[in-house]
Amino acid sequence: QNNECTNKCPEDSEKDETNKVCYDCKKFGMFFLRISEKNSLCYRKCPFFYYPDNSSNECKLCENGYYKNGVCVNDCGEGYNIATITINEKSINYCISCKDEGKVYSNGKCIDSCNEDNLIFEQNGICVENCGEGYTKNNETQKCESCLEKGLYYYGGICSEHCSDFGQYLAWDETDQICK
Repeated sequence: QNNECTNKCPEDSEKDETNKVCYDCKKFGMFFLRISEKNSLCYRKCPFFYYPDNSSNECKLCENGYYKNGVCVNDCGEGYNIATITINEKSINYCISCKDEGKVYSNGKCIDSCNEDNLIFEQNGICVENCGEGYTKNNETQKCESCLEKGLYYYGGICSEHCSDFGQYLAWDETDQICK
């Protein structure tokens, strides 16, 4: 590093034993991960369960909070369950999507079916009593279906091809396709 001879690479550098070179991770736009007391590796994207700490340029384990989609968060949020894994003798809490587990989310937990919590419908993997605006109830599947995804317009819990079917006009908000 800096064309100086050294017997030890800095902690934020990767050691290349073959070429006897220290690679400065930050210089190459990478994060370093300390793999032992004396060695680090450079990564463009931190490995799973590690998040990039921009202030130190280091890949770190999320020890205070929850690992979720490559970042450390204070709360997993709706639709997620909390699981724990042990890495380097440290317990790491991470967020796992109820959908990824083949389940739905209700009242702070992942369950097999909305019927378990006496909630009738599922909307985007979350159990609800009533479908939200832009969604219509499918009593057969017990799911809320998006009118927009079907290319239809929404009004009062119903999907239709035209707002005029409801005696309404389309408010110029084509992104939601809601009749007003």
